[in-house]
Amino acid sequence: MGGHGTWFLGATYPDKWAAIAPSAGYPTLKGYGSADGLIPDSSEVPMEQMLLRAGNQSDVPKLVSNYKPLGVYVFHGDADRTVSVNYARQMRDSLGKFHPDFSYYEYPGGEHWFGDISVDWNPIFDFFKWHLRKVDTAVNQIDFMTASPGISDAYRWASVQQQLHPLQYSRIRLQRNLAAGTITGTTENVRLLRFDLGDFTPGTTVKVTIDGVESQHTAGKSPVYLLGGKTVTAPALTEKGPHRYGTLKDAFNHRMVFVYSTGGSAAENEWSYNKARHDAETWYYRGNGAVDIIADKEYNAAQYKDRGVIIYGNSSTNKAWSRFLSGCPIQVSRNKVTAGSKTWTGGDLCASFVWPLKGSDVASVGVITGSGIEGMKAAYANQYFAGASGFADFMVYSAKMLETGAAGVKLAGFYDHAWQLSPSEMVAND
Repeated sequence: MGGHGTWFLGATYPDKWAAIAPSAGYPTLKGYGSADGLIPDSSEVPMEQMLLRAGNQSDVPKLVSNYKPLGVYVFHGDADRTVSVNYARQMRDSLGKFHPDFSYYEYPGGEHWFGDISVDWNPIFDFFKWHLRKVDTAVNQIDFMTASPGISDAYRWASVQQQLHPLQYSRIRLQRNLAAGTITGTTENVRLLRFDLGDFTPGTTVKVTIDGVESQHTAGKSPVYLLGGKTVTAPALTEKGPHRYGTLKDAFNHRMVFVYSTGGSAAENEWSYNKARHDAETWYYRGNGAVDIIADKEYNAAQYKDRGVIIYGNSSTNKAWSRFLSGCPIQVSRNKVTAGSKTWTGGDLCASFVWPLKGSDVASVGVITGSGIEGMKAAYANQYFAGASGFADFMVYSAKMLETGAAGVKLAGFYDHAWQLSPSEMVAND
């Protein structure tokens, strides 16, 4: 994903680059990656809205304002049948509305590959020579968007630590004056904000005004945390933050280990073992990575300290379930799923969800589970290793989802900042 990867990295980590040059790239898989060439961008159905929200971090066109500090050179062959030049034109039109520093070139007759100059185009390297990444002390204005602090939280000296509504877009617009000792600005969908004041003269007073709320701080090495514009202490690592923010896919970090069940029926244990093997082989093929696969009774917290865990099975079949998920508000057993006050029964239910790993400040547990063999097999359809696929913190669905789509999803959504179920951040179907 060279061209697309460049679009993505530039929008996601805009403070890391002086300039980018996407070549023959599509901006988002929503327009490129499905069988019919179009993944829905929006929906009037609340459940579909929630599921689409889980993929916001990969929707580059929504983050287009993040390109403003970068030089951008767009390069594309006008006869490309693999990645249509229309994607480049789409981004050219978007950038042209606000960007002061971008160049655009369509190579006449160029397909997806048109010789060595496809990757050795001198104007790109000349463009790079003209750009230099600024040092932090020289950056006093910030306009930054993110969909997930767990993926991209900071631009230079400011960081979105927590959102009001997880995986909806957050934006910070800030202005800093080092001589006057001030920071002013506005935020959108930000619960907790962090500032680094190390660039101000140590010991001086810095007046911060965010969304009309004023606070004063002493400049130094210690960061400042603001909740609703008011000063608070640093949040506990047990809360959500850039170190661990959720979505199911966060559990596939930190050298994850797959834990299959041995406490169920022969059929249940066979599914669990084979699903773990299938996922490991998929990861080997797609990610060029190896995964340890162990039985539930073999898990040792000290041996696998701070490593992500993917658990297969349910509380009736996996002997390690309680040690990972005893405090989780979502529970799955044979023929039953509960989430807070909600309960569903039957053997055709499936669920996938994430939960912080006990004893770790960074790692998570990802759960691939079903209430019976029919529900367990329904998990095959969810391809969490697919690029840019979005998965919420939790999703409960029936095997009928394979036929009915979002109507077959019972519950989907996100935990709040304290890893608790919040009615405002989830959608349930009857």
